[in-house]
Amino acid sequence: MDGIPNLRIQGSRDRGQRWSAADTPTISHRSVWGRQPSRAGNVPKIIVDIGASVHWTVAESIARTLAFEEHDLYRIEEPLGADNPEGYAELTAATDTLIAYGEREWTVRGIERIVATKTVDVVGIDPGRVEGVTGSIRAAQLIDSAGRQANAHAFAGPISYAASLALSLASAACHELEVPPFLNQLYDVVGLPRRPANERVTAMSGAGLGFDIDEAAVRARCAR
Repeated sequence: MDGIPNLRIQGSRDRGQRWSAADTPTISHRSVWGRQPSRAGNVPKIIVDIGASVHWTVAESIARTLAFEEHDLYRIEEPLGADNPEGYAELTAATDTLIAYGEREWTVRGIERIVATKTVDVVGIDPGRVEGVTGSIRAAQLIDSAGRQANAHAFAGPISYAASLALSLASAACHELEVPPFLNQLYDVVGLPRRPANERVTAMSGAGLGFDIDEAAVRARCAR
């Protein structure tokens, strides 16, 4: 499956200062495993990830999503933050784009709650938050039963990445995998998980999550 370019809109703001359309977006080269049609059925080409530091009103979200739809938008992530079911209901009714949020939920019950609102099309799952691998599997199962997609969020480090990869490949609900554009320092102490090749990801062959801890790297880091 082809990867999908990701446009991440970053906004730096002081208290009380709003992000404006005049601010310059930056591109986050985040490989995404899988490609699926939007609610309108078109084959998508781009993801817009708003980011936690950007806050749009419902009216702004509708207007900007409609504008992005002219450029083959696949999905838009968190345009109204992590929890705004009334606002997301309005956005869903006014647009054809898949709406994504959920990665900031900490329990399976939290995932179940937002899925029940029917305002999310692609539910983010962070194995580091949603009760680990077991909770992530349970969440993916209920998402699949609801006819929604799941998207594993693999940004916390190599263990989260490996768990997200295994979850994505094992779950029918997962059509894509977010891959961090940059590696944090935790990757120094593990045998590096396999990175995407040609915008594709494959299962790792090792035992457990598929990689080993580099004991020498752990000792060297502890000695600093």
